[in-house]
Amino acid sequence: MTERELKKLPIPIDYSELILYLSKAHYSLGKLDSFLRFLPNPRLFIAPLLVKEATLSSRIDGIKSSIADVYLYEAGQKTANEDVKEIVNYRKAFEHAQEIVKRRTITINLIRKIHSLLTDGVRWHDKERGKFREVQTRPVLPKTPVAHMTSMPPATERVMEYMENLEKYVKHPTQDHLIQAALIHSQFECIHPFIAGNGRVGRMMVPLYLYAKKMISYPALYISEFFKKNRNNYYTFLNRASDEDNYEVWIKFFLDGVCWQCEKTQKIIADMLALYNKIMDKLSSSKSPYASALLDFIFYRPIFTSKDVIKSLNLNKVTASRLTKMFLRLHVLKESARKRNKVYTFKELFEVIEQ
Repeated sequence: MTERELKKLPIPIDYSELILYLSKAHYSLGKLDSFLRFLPNPRLFIAPLLVKEATLSSRIDGIKSSIADVYLYEAGQKTANEDVKEIVNYRKAFEHAQEIVKRRTITINLIRKIHSLLTDGVRWHDKERGKFREVQTRPVLPKTPVAHMTSMPPATERVMEYMENLEKYVKHPTQDHLIQAALIHSQFECIHPFIAGNGRVGRMMVPLYLYAKKMISYPALYISEFFKKNRNNYYTFLNRASDEDNYEVWIKFFLDGVCWQCEKTQKIIADMLALYNKIMDKLSSSKSPYASALLDFIFYRPIFTSKDVIKSLNLNKVTASRLTKMFLRLHVLKESARKRNKVYTFKELFEVIEQ
């Protein structure tokens, strides 16, 4: 296998065969953005989707933990898989980057910071966190045939050169932003600047870039579900872009993904909103001023303990217990069978976000 010799960005693109794809993708993204803008509390409904994105993006890289594992871990409970911290790190890294790109665009330093947060305390040694690789490496694609990776990444001494070119392309747009997002992702994956974690960092950059460019009001276009669903094509088209100079086929695939993911995201959020309103109707007769606060809380933390409620809502033990029991009576929550240190689960939310 030979080392890749990548074209520098921007890459000339034949727009003639992309016009219809671009039109549909821009329409879908605009429709999703309008939907998000009119939500009563967008962050409340986006939060579970970020956990889903972190889980699915990590699954592509071979991590086994589930969405439920993430919430169990945060509730201080044991999980079936020890790799759950990598998904928790993904969310932390994304949330950090989201705050940064509100003020400025994606830079090399931010990419390194994302990688450092992503790999904090997990499989990779500290010396590799946030640092570009100093040795040649071969991308490891779990459950993916070797044929899907036809070339080695660029030589180590050229990594910084390519990353500087990528940063310049991000800062000085010369093409349609959706095409830029597609090319930024494919170029980053081909550069493969880190020893590991490149796939997740590269997939984060898609919603972060579109958010930084104000293409969407919230960075909620989490596209990993589409990539995972079409895993073989994902890797095939990524490699055809760089190995065969066939960037148009990758861009078409990416734009199809934007359309599919926008529609899916809007449906899930609409279902979450309907669930939220249904429960609010159940709570209409409640005299507790904290009932709606607990409802908001369980959308952020659908698996929790009494201590979590007490701490997060600043309640005393008696009030927290009374509220939780009310939600149990209304069949909003399920409780664990054990007598002490019970764990409560908002199962209906999982049914919605895992559809």
